[in-house]
Amino acid sequence: LPINMKEYINQPREDDAVLGNQSLTSVGDAVLGGIAGVQWRLDLALSNNPESLEAKITALYEAANYREDGLHLLIQALEDDSWQIHQTAYSLLEQYATTQVESALANYKRILGNKLLKCYEGGDRNFKKANLSRLFLQWADLSEANFSEANLSGAYLNRADLISADLSHTNLRRVDLSQANLTGVNLSQAMMSWANVSEANLSQANLSGANLVNTNLMGSDLNEANFAGAKLKGVNLTNTNLTNAYYNDETDFPIGFKDYDQMIKLPSCLP
Repeated sequence: LPINMKEYINQPREDDAVLGNQSLTSVGDAVLGGIAGVQWRLDLALSNNPESLEAKITALYEAANYREDGLHLLIQALEDDSWQIHQTAYSLLEQYATTQVESALANYKRILGNKLLKCYEGGDRNFKKANLSRLFLQWADLSEANFSEANLSGAYLNRADLISADLSHTNLRRVDLSQANLTGVNLSQAMMSWANVSEANLSQANLSGANLVNTNLMGSDLNEANFAGAKLKGVNLTNTNLTNAYYNDETDFPIGFKDYDQMIKLPSCLP
């Protein structure tokens, strides 16, 4: 073929699926469409490169459009070493109720705790918006980790070390945090209804705006914790240490609560 014809056949056609953010390394690189193109981009992208990671995540969303073949690629992605990749695949697969998908997700949940700890031990602290519902991580050291906006509903984190972790805006419904070390943790605007946080250390924790309705805080250390604007209806505060804990006019205490003398009232916000 003439040189100009060779150059032409290696260029993408109008109907080829080309990922905008992914540059081709040479004129001879193939540009594929359909499920083959999705597979090619998933195989090519390197998870440790930010641009390639974005390209791979985009390819996962495309894979969801290809039914069985796409689901197969998403199930394969559950085994990816990248936290962002396997979490994206997990979130996409949750929309499907096939036996194959349910089996893959059940297996993924069994190993998810180990995957998270491996990432943490490797220096990763960012698990923002992660889907970690019903996770088993008792006794785990997760201090200073970022779980903001994550889903930890029904997770088992009893006796875990979460010192100075960010759990703001996190779904913690029915979570087990009993005897956990939550010193200095950020729980602002967290949803914690029906959680078990008994005998935990919550000293200096930020619980401002948190929903703790019907949460069990029995025997917990709440020294200098911030309850400004927190919803505490039905909370079990038996034998808790509320010394110098903060509250304001927006704090919604349990019916019959009387231990205001241990706490410090914050001034009302000026209009």
